[in-house]
Amino acid sequence: MINPLKLNIMKTICIAIICLITTTAFAHTERGPRTSTLTQTSYLLNAYISSVAQGNVSQIELLFTSDFKQNISGKDHIYSYSKDQIIKQLKSNKGIQQDCICSYQIIEQTKNGAIAKVSMKYAEFTKTDYLTLYRDGVQWKISQVNTTYH
Repeated sequence: MINPLKLNIMKTICIAIICLITTTAFAHTERGPRTSTLTQTSYLLNAYISSVAQGNVSQIELLFTSDFKQNISGKDHIYSYSKDQIIKQLKSNKGIQQDCICSYQIIEQTKNGAIAKVSMKYAEFTKTDYLTLYRDGVQWKISQVNTTYH
């Protein structure tokens, strides 16, 4: 016959092990996609900065969604450009290094979308791009850029 005290101890140990395994599995699941998502969006933002500020246009087409749009705030007008127009403009600047200091900040991040701020500080002004990013299947892409100068 099994001692009831030993049986209770064994039940308690089994329950503790099950709780530990369950907690570890859920904690790993929550951390995994978040870290991966942050890494993917950071990679996309660095690729965007590299293409815009450093003239690195290899694989530029992969950065943007098919319905990409860029809006640039002018003095009295907002100018809008399509994906094809922006890619053509960026390719015309291939290899040209901008004289600016670049940085980015992820303003909001979910597992399927993000809003980021990219700043390009020149000697006389700062160009700020607000990017909307979405997960397009397994890859992240930029769907919209709103640009201001100050």
